[in-house]
Amino acid sequence: MPYDGASSVARKTRDDRLDTRAARLKLAPRREPYWRNIQEGRAIGYRRAAGGKSGTWVARHYDPAAAAGRQYQALGAADDFMAGDGADTLTFAQAQERARAWFADLARSGGKVVAPLTVEAAMKDYVADYTARGGKALAPMQAGIDAHILPTLGKRQVADLTPAVIRAWLRGVATAPARLRTKASATAPKTRTVSAEDADAHRARRASANRLFTTLKAALNLAYREGKVATDDAWWRVQPFQKVDAATIRYLTDDEATRLVTASPADLRAMVIAALLTGCRYGELAALRPGDVDLAARMLTIRSSKGGAARHIVLTSEAAGFFQQLCHGKTTNDLLLRTPFKTSDTKHVGISTSMREL
Repeated sequence: MPYDGASSVARKTRDDRLDTRAARLKLAPRREPYWRNIQEGRAIGYRRAAGGKSGTWVARHYDPAAAAGRQYQALGAADDFMAGDGADTLTFAQAQERARAWFADLARSGGKVVAPLTVEAAMKDYVADYTARGGKALAPMQAGIDAHILPTLGKRQVADLTPAVIRAWLRGVATAPARLRTKASATAPKTRTVSAEDADAHRARRASANRLFTTLKAALNLAYREGKVATDDAWWRVQPFQKVDAATIRYLTDDEATRLVTASPADLRAMVIAALLTGCRYGELAALRPGDVDLAARMLTIRSSKGGAARHIVLTSEAAGFFQQLCHGKTTNDLLLRTPFKTSDTKHVGISTSMREL
């Protein structure tokens, strides 16, 4: 009989013996579960435990035409003595939902029992997909996954995720101290303590949590689209923090800009000046060539911005004079600015030292 996901999930099976903990605790302890059929060939069972321990839920699937015959799946502990949380402890209704998800997995896999998908496996699949699509932020994304997603959620099965579990994880990331960059040889990560009065720092932590949540959802959505999990309900119901992306903007004064240039290492000074005059990112400046500078029109062309599209920047007379000096003696294919470190390397000592000396 084919699995009808929509109608089955919406309609819960009732059983006077299993509906309530009071009714279940009246049953005699035994190894053979007390079974209740959900559909033809599909049943949910309750195994009553002895010694005052919580019972457990189990699902049974039977297809006489399949080679596997009867198949069983442990669902979780019953809410005999603790309230059902939908994750580790299940009510009768929650156990039915988990059983139906397993039946759906069997239907999609042609009746084969597949290993439950963990969050760690889902993240690994997503990183592989992201890499194949040419994603440009692989290193920082992987660092975020390793630091904030896998330690808390990695071993959990995706099917066991609930909105409450994901919300707790999101709040945990938002309230955790910000990590500082450390050497690869460091034995433990360093963190930065944030004052309770520093509203912008707390906003930034929530914004970081939202970015990690976006990565987590992208991985889980990929698993859902590929049929590896039965539903996306758990993460679809969780909302990110609102109105946290707009940072407090503070512009450097002329005196601060002068001090920054003076404190910059010699091999980075021209790059710092160009950034102050244009507002461009390091990667955009590192790719500039003489052909990108139109001195007559006082226009700088950024051929590939962060969003992928080209953009144009109007140069002041001071900026035009600076770029004229950079272009002097260079050929069309020469880079305008020296790049003392890679675009992806944000640990250059010159930047951190210069900013501290402001």
